[in-house]
Amino acid sequence: MLNLHTGKFIFLLIIVANILHAQQTITLYPHYENINDTIQKYPEGTLFIFKKGTYRLINSAIYPKNSQMFVAEPEVFLKGSIELKEWRKIGNYWVHDLKIPIAKKYKGGFETECLFKYGGGCTIDSQKYQGAFYWQDLFANDTMLWKQTSLQDVDGEQDITGWCSLKREHIISDYFLDIDSSRIYTLLDPTNRTMEFTVVRNSAGGGIIAQDAKNIVVQGFTISQHADTWGGLVVTGNSGYSKVMNNIVESNHNGGIAGTAFVVRNNILQKNGRSGGGLATKSNTIATSTFSRFENNEINHNNLCAFLPGWDAGASKFIGNNRLLIKDNFVHNNYGAGLWTDHDNTNIVFQGNTLINNTGANLFHEIGDTADIVCNTIDYSFVCPESPTIDFTQLIYISNSSNTSVHHNFIDLHGSGRPIVIGTSNRKDDDSKHCSDGNKIFKNVINCRKDPNTVLFGFDWYPNYYEHCHDIEIFC
Repeated sequence: MLNLHTGKFIFLLIIVANILHAQQTITLYPHYENINDTIQKYPEGTLFIFKKGTYRLINSAIYPKNSQMFVAEPEVFLKGSIELKEWRKIGNYWVHDLKIPIAKKYKGGFETECLFKYGGGCTIDSQKYQGAFYWQDLFANDTMLWKQTSLQDVDGEQDITGWCSLKREHIISDYFLDIDSSRIYTLLDPTNRTMEFTVVRNSAGGGIIAQDAKNIVVQGFTISQHADTWGGLVVTGNSGYSKVMNNIVESNHNGGIAGTAFVVRNNILQKNGRSGGGLATKSNTIATSTFSRFENNEINHNNLCAFLPGWDAGASKFIGNNRLLIKDNFVHNNYGAGLWTDHDNTNIVFQGNTLINNTGANLFHEIGDTADIVCNTIDYSFVCPESPTIDFTQLIYISNSSNTSVHHNFIDLHGSGRPIVIGTSNRKDDDSKHCSDGNKIFKNVINCRKDPNTVLFGFDWYPNYYEHCHDIEIFC
């Protein structure tokens, strides 16, 4: 679907196109000790060309200025980790003594909110597992290891209680980090493996953090292994109409891409700890933006760190957008929702997306207004007997949202689940606003392979709060 390895000819065309808009062009190399110090010497509008290699963003993320352009040659990696080489054997364990700062349990922003609401944290099993809130991770040959919270739990297996087989192919073995001694324990033999551990720089983390820089371009990078609380690539504040294209954003602790008001196109967002991408102020989303486009991206196997999928984890989440186009994305095998617009999104178009085996609602429009869900394909055969109690099986879910049309979609249902659901629940923040009114469902094709008696359309509501809701038209 995506062609990230463009070849020399197309790469040169990209360079020429950006040079035409650049104030000056600077070439960067991976041996620079602090790449951000070099970038800060140049003015707005500079084009930076990154030569092939691995850039270790140990001391600082990259902080762009207005209208700066960052273009990578093929095989440019922006990593937020160090390589661990000095391992020794103690009993059955392989041990490494870290010489870098270790982050304590994260206690700010979203995590604090979750701790209060759920009495133990927004993880897959909030009463037992808190590993997701320690936001440094260990990798072997670019693959994340499962973080145990006690040494006695380290057994060298990737099977995790309460975890679905969906994820096991992307987690190898496990480890324990003793924060008091700064020591890592694992049963995985590090010999002939590249072992890497993420570095804590600040609360945002991430490889490129635009803050309030406007109209930037980020193109062609692999951004991975960042101990972030937002995303591996962060475009925040008033970013104008920045463009994020042809990147791979993977294996970051929290998210892939976060930011406001820009174009996200032709990226692969995969194997991140919480979420893949979107448009918003937290996690992996783009918030308070107008006329944004999220198109032709592949989002897969996100939420590896087992955040609670019913709250804020999975493939994506979009907040506060007006006139957002979500088009032609391939979203598959994420633990949680697929394409999720949540809170004050209006004039949204979901068009031509393909969604396969996301464990939550595959297309989810929540607490929003006008939307058009059209010509999407959903294939759902996933069954997970170990799913947590908060689990969406609705494939298209309209929750507390109005004036939404669901039409000309194709749903191929192999297992359990409800193809299309309109729901209204008690939203204590504003009862009068969040009704499911004026919605239309028409001309969808639903193939229920397993059970021909499957209920095609469902309604969930709390009549004590919303007796006037659910003004719905259904015609096929």
